Amino acid sequence: MLELISIICSLAICILTPIEVHKIRAGRVRKGFAGDRAKYVAAFDKQLSIVAAIIWFAVACITYIAHRQLAGMADRTTAPS
Repeated sequence: MLELISIICSLAICILTPIEVHKIRAGRVRKGFAGDRAKYVAAFDKQLSIVAAIIWFAVACITYIAHRQLAGMADRTTAPS
């Protein structure tokens, strides 16, 4: 079930991010933003960088932990000679 939620969230990010970038390139700035367009673009770019870094770090940690757990399983499942 967690995998399904993860896949759906990943697809949402992959679909919504280009849509939002297209809107920004067309000149849209959210009404609640206090600065001008240049500051909005810089803030959105920073937000994308932070999100990408968090996702990369999370995937790296999960992969490392899973790899370590599977390596431990291989040691325990080998039959004694």
